[in-house]
Amino acid sequence: MITILDVDNTQTKIRLYGIDCPESHQDFGTVARKFTANHCFQKTLKVEVKDIDRYGRTVGIVILSDHTNLNKELLNADLAWHYKSFNNSKDFAIAEARARAKQVGLWSMENPTAPWDFRKAKRQNHKKVIL
Repeated sequence: MITILDVDNTQTKIRLYGIDCPESHQDFGTVARKFTANHCFQKTLKVEVKDIDRYGRTVGIVILSDHTNLNKELLNADLAWHYKSFNNSKDFAIAEARARAKQVGLWSMENPTAPWDFRKAKRQNHKKVIL
């Protein structure tokens, strides 16, 4: 997720459509965050809005000033999963397959945990502590 400032100086949280990056406390989470910041910070971006999620965040594809797709670049950089539950893009599937085949980045780990599984486990552990 990134937060952008639009021409009216309004902050908007953007959830990256079709991909899921590691959480900040996961392996490669900090690397994915730095990669995203390096491509977005103080730069002009275009967001192709796809949806508004249940948390009110805009879900979209971020197009960088050089016209590249940030979402796909994160897949290409071995720093994200294709979020197949919410997207059936063949381009994204191919990008993830190529990244996995290189066995670098998060795919260098024996069994990388998908962020949605990481979040689910975290919620379950939190519930156990509360009970």
